[in-house]
Amino acid sequence: ATACVYQSTLSPFRSMPITEVNIGSSVISLPDYFMKSIATLTTVNFSGSLKEIGDHAFNECTGLQSIELPTSLTTIGKYAFSETSLKTISIPEGITSIGYNALGNCPDLKHVTYNATDCVQPKSASYQWFKGSPLSSYTLGSKVTTVPAYFMFEQEGIKGVELPASITAIGANAFDGCNSITNVTIDERITSIDANAFANCASLKTVNFNAVNCTTPISQGNAIFYGSPIEEMNIGDKVEYIPNAFLYKQRKLHSITIPENVKSMGRYPFNYCENLRVVNFNAVNCEGPASGNYRWFDYTHLYELNLGDKVESIPNYLVYNQDSLKNFSMPESVKRIGDYGYYSCAQMQNIALPPSIEYIGAYAFYNCREAYGDIVIPESLTMIGHMAFYNCSQIHYIYSMRKDATNLDNNPFGLEIQNTKWLIVPRGSAQSYKAANGWGSFRNMINDVNGDGVINVSDVNAIINVVLRGSDDDDVMKAADVNGSQSVNVTDTNVAINFILGK
Repeated sequence: ATACVYQSTLSPFRSMPITEVNIGSSVISLPDYFMKSIATLTTVNFSGSLKEIGDHAFNECTGLQSIELPTSLTTIGKYAFSETSLKTISIPEGITSIGYNALGNCPDLKHVTYNATDCVQPKSASYQWFKGSPLSSYTLGSKVTTVPAYFMFEQEGIKGVELPASITAIGANAFDGCNSITNVTIDERITSIDANAFANCASLKTVNFNAVNCTTPISQGNAIFYGSPIEEMNIGDKVEYIPNAFLYKQRKLHSITIPENVKSMGRYPFNYCENLRVVNFNAVNCEGPASGNYRWFDYTHLYELNLGDKVESIPNYLVYNQDSLKNFSMPESVKRIGDYGYYSCAQMQNIALPPSIEYIGAYAFYNCREAYGDIVIPESLTMIGHMAFYNCSQIHYIYSMRKDATNLDNNPFGLEIQNTKWLIVPRGSAQSYKAANGWGSFRNMINDVNGDGVINVSDVNAIINVVLRGSDDDDVMKAADVNGSQSVNVTDTNVAINFILGK
């Protein structure tokens, strides 16, 4: 029959001991419940014209051990081959729809070859295709571009992930609950991984992630490795983007290395990695989070940040509020420190700026209250943002190497530093600093009168000499004006003496 519809949920052949069925060449569609529960059926010969196999068509045909689906086929109905004795199955390229549990609860089904290039994916676990069938392996055809959602969902016999070169996307929950998988390699060509693709894989310890630009869902609860106990994450050298919620709540991860080519990261990539202690950050110029709401290492406790020797920019919010971080060193390559870069790293013990630094963003070292020693401002630095050094109360001097002050934010240092710490500037430049935004508010300012690299009694004598005798040399007069008041008098002498005495 070329077109036939049954009015029952039972096969009309249910009482017949059928062993073989031959589908005629004119048949396009097999009805629902066609051979349901015909336990004697062992052979089905499909025609090359068949397009649809109806719901439950061969359900509970327990004698059926093998079939060859025709290339003409486009639709396999729900429960079509469930509870059969199939050992393997090959899904043709032209399949566009597979009903839920189409191959479910097949106790002998070990291998699936999937060739469909444009098949509608299951929308939830309830709609998966192989539920209850004990698969141990699969093959994806060379033309398949997407691993379907829920493809191997909770298939505990699957021990490895093999993806052909054609694959560019991995669907939601594709390997969720595959508890025998121990390692996964994500190739360069993968551009999309959907929610929970490798979630809850109880043995997954190692991931090699090489996808250059791969997107994932924004939601933290949909993290691609959520619930899998990853201990080692190797990020490839060509990777340019770290996806959203990349390693969200990976509690066994101890260290991570960000390679040089990474240009940006998504939201919450390492949040709640509670045992993450060491970050090796090598990204040369990586864009920071768009706001503090999307910080990269929130609710982690870093102890060590190692910057690669090619890093040029410290991203915004890089180690925001990492109060366990003590190690601090920046390579000479660093030119920019972003807003909130080291915000409230309370135990960081020194702030040594590289000689090439050009920009320090707002709140960059805010509340680094254990930092001590001098802060040396290189000549290359042209901008310090608002409150950049606020509450860095243990520092000794602010030592600027710039000969001519440039205007800064009105308050990069905070009142405590401006009122209690000494600003040391190059010989003859105190007047320039006194007139500049961000510098002029320092109560205690001095420059090296003699230009010999130290400020001592000889500088005091040089000031006294100018006070008593004056000078026609403008450079000498500027050098002696250590507080930038535009004149040289006893006050300048007192300033120099107070500095020497440490007042």
